[in-house]
Amino acid sequence: MQVLGIGFTAARLVSILSTVGCFALLFLIVSRSSSNSTAGLLAAGIYAASYRFAGAWMDLAKVDSLALFFLLAGFWVSRRFPSREGMIGSSVLYVLAFYTKQNAVIVILVLLLLSLVESRGRTWFSLASVAIIGVAVLLFLDFVSQGWYSFYAFNSVLYGFTSRSALGIFPSKFFAAYWPAILVAVFYFVLKGRSLLQNSMVGQEFRANVAFACILIASSWITFLHPWSYDNDFLPACLGIAALAGLGFAEISRQINRGDQRKYVTLFFDGVLLGLFLLQFCILSYNPLTQIPRQADRNLWAEFVSRLEKLPGQVWVPHHGYVNYLAGKTTYLHSSTYTEAAGLAALPARTENDIARRAFVRQIGEEAVRKQEFEWVVAGEPTSIWLPYYIYTQDLFENSRVFFSVTGMAQPEGLLRRNSVAHGGLLPLNDPFWNLLFKEGWGSPEEGGRQAIGNHTAVLVALERGHNYRIVLQVQPFCQSLFTEETMKAGWNQYPLGDYTFTSCAQQSVSFTLPSREVTGLMDNLWFEFRNLSSDTMVHEDAPETMTMRFTSITFLQEPER
Repeated sequence: MQVLGIGFTAARLVSILSTVGCFALLFLIVSRSSSNSTAGLLAAGIYAASYRFAGAWMDLAKVDSLALFFLLAGFWVSRRFPSREGMIGSSVLYVLAFYTKQNAVIVILVLLLLSLVESRGRTWFSLASVAIIGVAVLLFLDFVSQGWYSFYAFNSVLYGFTSRSALGIFPSKFFAAYWPAILVAVFYFVLKGRSLLQNSMVGQEFRANVAFACILIASSWITFLHPWSYDNDFLPACLGIAALAGLGFAEISRQINRGDQRKYVTLFFDGVLLGLFLLQFCILSYNPLTQIPRQADRNLWAEFVSRLEKLPGQVWVPHHGYVNYLAGKTTYLHSSTYTEAAGLAALPARTENDIARRAFVRQIGEEAVRKQEFEWVVAGEPTSIWLPYYIYTQDLFENSRVFFSVTGMAQPEGLLRRNSVAHGGLLPLNDPFWNLLFKEGWGSPEEGGRQAIGNHTAVLVALERGHNYRIVLQVQPFCQSLFTEETMKAGWNQYPLGDYTFTSCAQQSVSFTLPSREVTGLMDNLWFEFRNLSSDTMVHEDAPETMTMRFTSITFLQEPER
């Protein structure tokens, strides 16, 4: 942090170095297993070409690349150094992979169990090392976090796979993008199939490589059960198919060039094989310029941070919490972390501990919103989930094509502000920021309140449900010399609140009772109608209609239900 400063540079550098490490390890694994360095280069090349297909995720400040690097490194060490020291080294790397991204547990466990069966129990030490080191670290983290670490780390793994319909996304997209590499892998299985039954080193190497690649692909597919799955979940599958394609290239090349075939036949099949790889790279090709932020995006980003910095009070940016730090604001929990911990998009918890902790997390989040701990919330598209405590006030960006995320979470779109009357209170009549609430029949805000224009006026109000309210108005009819009785009728949506008759031109206090059953918790419509108005009224300079009433204040007093 002291060297690279605050920002994404340090975190992205970790991902970039991890990705380069994956290229190198993939090359070493494939070239060593096949004795063909070209095959290793092709495998690494296919994985590198998967950058855009996998969500342009390899160099982001995310944990995916680092977790895959630890997985690859653990597998390479286990194959390269089969000694007890090598087992300890690979076990440490597997544990690091798990604590980097918990979804790696699927690959690790299946790989270790298959290795145990393959070696007829000789690799028990590796499995025991992973268990001992992993459990020891887990117990320590659970101790210092009072059990919260294991709850959060395993919550999404145990309960998060709920989107079964998304399983079809994986084969449709993956097969369409990698069918040439898959075809090469199929030929590889056919040509090397008899090695499955051999106990030679060649057979063991083949089985280990195929198992590792297939587990990576299967784990990637399973991840699409998660409701928040994105293209980055293809990364393990991209790694697996790249390894199989590289190994397949080496084996098919060896079979083609055995020396017992005519030259033109050899050239033909070599051309077909190279054509498949060329086609694979063409399918994965993309324009890298689309991944580079434009100057307009950079300028708008600086404007966005500056705008947050100038907002008074606390700001919550649920999907982009790092912006708070850049804007000098207090940072808060990220929305995805809260969603997973609260179990909002997961299967029902099965243990009392998980049920209690989920409820505790939800309570904290709901109370923060209900108590209106934040003055502002920056969220996505307009939605009613924040009502009645926060009201969507405006779009952040006029041009939706600028500052649009090229990967991952979409751009922040709207600004919500604390609703000052959610629990009752004074409606901000003279604050121009809230002009959007005054939909019909209102003049511009003034120091003394706001003028009603014409015979009908309406304002949008969001109140907390479960309470009766008393609506208190300070209102004054417009009249200069002559006065006739004037009647004001008030209503809440379709519910009539009552009538009031003015007997003088003086400011008067008027109150109506609003029963709790009429409060929706959303944007309700408070309206007024004026009848038998004085003919001696003032003409508003900005509108053709006559000004009928001056509202000095509108107050909502929350009362308990009787």
